[in-house]
Amino acid sequence: MSPTHARPRSVRPGGRIILQDDDHDVLRIWPEPPGLSALWQAYMRTYDRLGNDPIVGRRLVALLHAAGARPVRSTWLFFGACAGEESFPAFVDNLHFILASARHAIVSAGLLGAEEVDETLAQIQRANMLVGDVEPSTGGNGGPITVTLYGSHLLDGATVSLTRSGSSDIVGTDVTTSADHTSLTVTFSTQVSFATTAGAAFTLTRVSDGVAVTFTATPSVVGGVTVVTLNDFTGGATQFGSLADGRYTLTALASQISANGQPLDGNEVAKLDRKAWDRGAIVYARRKPDPVPSVFGYHELFHALTLVALVCQYVAIAFFVVRVD
Repeated sequence: MSPTHARPRSVRPGGRIILQDDDHDVLRIWPEPPGLSALWQAYMRTYDRLGNDPIVGRRLVALLHAAGARPVRSTWLFFGACAGEESFPAFVDNLHFILASARHAIVSAGLLGAEEVDETLAQIQRANMLVGDVEPSTGGNGGPITVTLYGSHLLDGATVSLTRSGSSDIVGTDVTTSADHTSLTVTFSTQVSFATTAGAAFTLTRVSDGVAVTFTATPSVVGGVTVVTLNDFTGGATQFGSLADGRYTLTALASQISANGQPLDGNEVAKLDRKAWDRGAIVYARRKPDPVPSVFGYHELFHALTLVALVCQYVAIAFFVVRVD
């Protein structure tokens, strides 16, 4: 039985059920980046492969009715922005991240080829290109001139043109972009030492497909604390020494790092974290102990244990990496 069918029995008489979910088939973008329609359809098919429904949002009212509830209101939550809005870059980044995260699932299922996916992802990012300043702002007519554009999300392969109403565009030649995503800096809260090398104390992987990145790690002491700079990236998730677009997980291996002769290992805290999660799940499933049902019952105890687990997670993380710039 689906969770929706089970909910009416867990709601007291006169209570309310509020459901919210996505209908992925209503995505509309204009102008649409080349290849987006095919990539989005492939992304929706990954839901099917997992037994999920990519258009469940439109079915919520029918599901409630079928479960014996009485639907009384349906509303629409708009999620979007247009170029010029302050939030627009975040929406573009969100769309890119969602699809980049599904890249491995899409390609491995044969829904689209890797090159097609990567080209469409690049097209999406081009929607976020923003020029903030141009230097110099004027130039002569007697010969070539070098112009520097400053902005964000300026990508390799971009075309730069000088336009004027009534005149033909002047297309720039030898367009290059400055290096980006070329280094990561890890700052510890104190001076640390490494079991072998600084490079062996870290791993870096791309979130979307788990591809590992190799790098050079250079430690130094700045302001009395250890700072490690990672650069010279190589591997399938890099381009010309820079990290390719996407999100990455940088892991510091506590067993390889020590401070004041003590390993930076939050393992005991991690054990407490797991115990809190486990106990909370057991309490919720068994609905006991239920100390004071009307004030602090099993449900509140479950949330309290969840809070303990979350605090343990943050404490375990705080044992080592403080900041990643």
